[in-house]
Amino acid sequence: GDGRYWPSSAWFAFGHGRRQLKKHPAMNTEYRTCLDVHSLGLSAVRCFVELMPNLDLVDDLAADPWLSEVMPKFREIRTAWNRYWADARRFW
Repeated sequence: GDGRYWPSSAWFAFGHGRRQLKKHPAMNTEYRTCLDVHSLGLSAVRCFVELMPNLDLVDDLAADPWLSEVMPKFREIRTAWNRYWADARRFW
């Protein structure tokens, strides 16, 4: 699969082998049971951010209390995702 969607346990197994991974119970459990969950979560965040409307076009946040509270959080999510995805693409 696409390495940008791999959890740390998959990278550990890739770099050090499954025998070494078995010495780390939490990572071994993640590797055996959560690979798809990790990838699905990243896919969901990516879809959410990429389908989010252009936040710079939202006018007059003060007119709607809900928007004034939520839009800054959406911007934070987009900023964090863009930073993560830039790193993932650079390293992969």
